Amino acid sequence: MIIQQTPVGFPMVHTDHPWDGLGEDVSACPESKFVLHKAGLDWEVAIEPAFMLIEGPEGQALYAAAPNCQFTVRTDKSTSDVGRVLGQVSSSFTPAQNQDTFSLLDALLPNGLAFCRAGDFRQGRLVWMVAELRQGADYTLNGDAIRQFLVLRNAHDGNASMEILFCPVVHMTKTSVPLPMRAIRQCIRLRHTRTMGCRAVAEDILTAANAHMDSNFRLLKDLNLIFINDKKVTDILLALYPPSRSTRVDGLAIEARDQIHDAFLNFENRSGFSLWHAICAFIDHHRISCRTGSDPRETRMNAVLWGSRALKKSQLGNTFLKKLKIK
Repeated sequence: MIIQQTPVGFPMVHTDHPWDGLGEDVSACPESKFVLHKAGLDWEVAIEPAFMLIEGPEGQALYAAAPNCQFTVRTDKSTSDVGRVLGQVSSSFTPAQNQDTFSLLDALLPNGLAFCRAGDFRQGRLVWMVAELRQGADYTLNGDAIRQFLVLRNAHDGNASMEILFCPVVHMTKTSVPLPMRAIRQCIRLRHTRTMGCRAVAEDILTAANAHMDSNFRLLKDLNLIFINDKKVTDILLALYPPSRSTRVDGLAIEARDQIHDAFLNFENRSGFSLWHAICAFIDHHRISCRTGSDPRETRMNAVLWGSRALKKSQLGNTFLKKLKIK
């Protein structure tokens, strides 16, 4: 098991848990093996060869092994089940079983880890679990507690790496709305090997999660101390959503600036943190499009944590901090 940690970035906020309503509630599960059963993830993945149709020496049709290609399949599905095949992967791909993946966090149970939700997308092509670290330093901002969440995911179709995303959450007592915050791409990536050491890996996860939390908390405190007047709000929003010669793009930019400004005015504390929250809330909830037949909640979770919405925050976040002269 090899761990790669992404560099520290800047904090993100969004206005609810992206995983709400998805998967199963596994908060009563004491160990990962019970999580697997409750969430319907107690199945395994196998590798099967891929074949291609070729022409034989006498013109007859023959099947030959496809080079550098194989399939991942669910062993609990029959060969006639269309959901049995999870993906097409390279010949070097080794599946990480759900049991092995989720059990990585069992070693953190003595450190106050508690399971929250778990599930899968697209019939098991991607499996995920959310857990909370309930012990550690006391993080509060304006009297609101900040809670640490870990989001673990693993793709059996080979389209994403196994990783654990750090997602701190602020619960604002005045609004009773949980506000997850995270630095873009703040995660550790894991590569499955036959000699994984769960305890050693768990210790690295805990160290990285706490370091990420400390970094975010320091930056949030700095943002919270910066007063933002109306002129500064206008200046920042024009930098983030500038005017355009395109009538359509300019209309969208005006709508973004207006909605963010209105949301910011609802905060009693007119700080940099409040403005960044209003910006992220707009990004997370503004017209997320879904493919036909897709679950909009699944689409939103992917977009907010790993996809287009996370990328948008990354792009705007750098400009936002520069406008506030924060390095």
